[in-house]
Amino acid sequence: MKPDIHPKRFETTITCSTCGTVWPTHSTRQNLRVDICSHCHPFYTGEQRIVDTAGQVDRFMRRLQTSQSQQAEAARRREEKNKPAAARMAHNLRLLLAKLTPETHSERSCRWT
Repeated sequence: MKPDIHPKRFETTITCSTCGTVWPTHSTRQNLRVDICSHCHPFYTGEQRIVDTAGQVDRFMRRLQTSQSQQAEAARRREEKNKPAAARMAHNLRLLLAKLTPETHSERSCRWT
């Protein structure tokens, strides 16, 4: 190796801030800290837990809840708006069926009285 061109290499430890696991390694930096390691990461452990990084999960859940409530409100407004149209269509359909149904004069007069 050429002298003075390579960085200094230290025998150091890596510490997980989540579970506290410590393991030795070689690095150009000393005393490394990681947020999550293979001992506590849900992918490797098989656990179903959410790893929250700086409140991102909470923010996402709030946005999701807001979006779902807005969609539900929009659907309710659509239903309210379409109810009168549906009622009008049902009334028009009844009138049309009444015209198409062959009835005698006496039955028609009895029905409308």
